[in-house]
Amino acid sequence: MKELRHMLRQDIEKVLIRHPSVRDLCVMAYPGKARKNQYWAFIVLTKSNPAAIYDFHMHCAKCFAGAAVDVRVIITNALPKEPSGAVSRRELATLCGARTA
Repeated sequence: MKELRHMLRQDIEKVLIRHPSVRDLCVMAYPGKARKNQYWAFIVLTKSNPAAIYDFHMHCAKCFAGAAVDVRVIITNALPKEPSGAVSRRELATLCGARTA
């Protein structure tokens, strides 16, 4: 596996999408302290029961153990979409701002 000390948004997406319960996801980077990016990972699971959510969180803990990266996972029912069908990163950025305030 790639060295995890300096992960990019795409690297985080590749790690998260490996879990079989992930149906859709979007990772957003935002500036953090000490020049390190922090990330919000918005995840839509195929099953949203407590066991599936716990299993997904254990997957994250295992994959990001020892990584110098701050990933905040938000499990949601759906990702906001643009009329074209693409994920609305603008709307997700608004959510990030609301959660950090």
